Amino acid sequence: MLPSPHPALAEASTPESGQALEALLRLRQLRMHFQPIVAADGREVFAYEALARAAAGCSLRSPMAMFEAARQHRRLAELDGLCRELALEQWAEQGLSERLFLNVSPEVLLDSAHSRGLTRHLLHRHGLYPHQVVIELTEQTPGLDPALMREAVCHYQSMGFAIALDDLGEGYASLKLWSAVQPDFVKIDRHFISGIHQDSLKRRFVRSIIDIAHGSGSQVIAEGIEQEGEMECVSQLGAEYLQGWLFASAEVDPARQRAGLEQRLRRLSRRRHAAPLALGAGSLLRQVAPVLQDTCLEEVAERLHAEPELMALAVVDAQQRPVGMIIRHRLLGLLNQRFGPELHGRRAIHEVMQTHSLRVEEDEPLERLSAKLLGRRDIHRDEDFIIMRGGCYRGLGRPLDLLRILAERQLAVRAQCP
Repeated sequence: MLPSPHPALAEASTPESGQALEALLRLRQLRMHFQPIVAADGREVFAYEALARAAAGCSLRSPMAMFEAARQHRRLAELDGLCRELALEQWAEQGLSERLFLNVSPEVLLDSAHSRGLTRHLLHRHGLYPHQVVIELTEQTPGLDPALMREAVCHYQSMGFAIALDDLGEGYASLKLWSAVQPDFVKIDRHFISGIHQDSLKRRFVRSIIDIAHGSGSQVIAEGIEQEGEMECVSQLGAEYLQGWLFASAEVDPARQRAGLEQRLRRLSRRRHAAPLALGAGSLLRQVAPVLQDTCLEEVAERLHAEPELMALAVVDAQQRPVGMIIRHRLLGLLNQRFGPELHGRRAIHEVMQTHSLRVEEDEPLERLSAKLLGRRDIHRDEDFIIMRGGCYRGLGRPLDLLRILAERQLAVRAQCP
């Protein structure tokens, strides 16, 4: 059975889509919305991204369908120009001083129907300047010549526009475009940001992107921030800017909503920079599935080989109560001995687990947790500890995460001292 097309693409390919697109362009049935991009410390607004939305009554309901219809009917440059015109017009009306991110499909820059100098002309009309605008390349289309793409981007950069690359991480094509364009900003796709504070593989992936970005002179914007844990995590990984519903949705009138946005940022900042010692051990929680105490060593070893980021695993009974801990290097070392698999592979994990692992309730104050870690023998201080709720397993915590929070607290206190 062939897969069903994406609903938005099916919508764009109907016979009526051409008529709907014609009406949209002729009647200018578009309204721009603006979503803020904030500094990673959550204290100030850095920029806004302009997002096109069809007016009520237009059958091309989603932005994806709207642009796909324009692509199919060879009117992409026309739609792109209208979006740019309305975005700059409405932005000038807002009177805000932050930078404006304008979405541009890469193929539009190479389209013969694209009106050269349109953006600069619109800026002049509305009293704006190129340094206030960032051209955000989005909806990368396979097959674009990187050399031609680089030439088109250089044209914008020569006029003073900054360049951003959207949806980084979606595929090999985006990485090729990144190396060709060398953008001022890269935006990490929300797929890799969602739940990143609870996903070690996503953290490793995003950390690699950020390292490459900084090495090539790009700044990083993390998209799709919806939870405070995500904000904290990507900030610690080194992203300079954040965007998402945690701060604000896209608004038609961002200037009117600005006071509420700044108030929300202040609340987030106060919570984030509050004394972490008032937090509980649950703030360090990493959700790592435990193993049952009757699981054989061979099966646990297979999991450790499949998940190399795991340094330890909790062992629980049938009621999910922690009974011990398995330390990666010790278990694998046991099985790597001569005749190790034959001698130990079928043994139950509770026979070799570490029973003196540190276990704390999730509301255990971090100050008390720190004291408990310092009171352990040196050989055990760097090992993961078990976090519980009502005596039942919740997840694991790492001493390094606690040390990081305590260090940040000390820096914050010093910064507040006169």
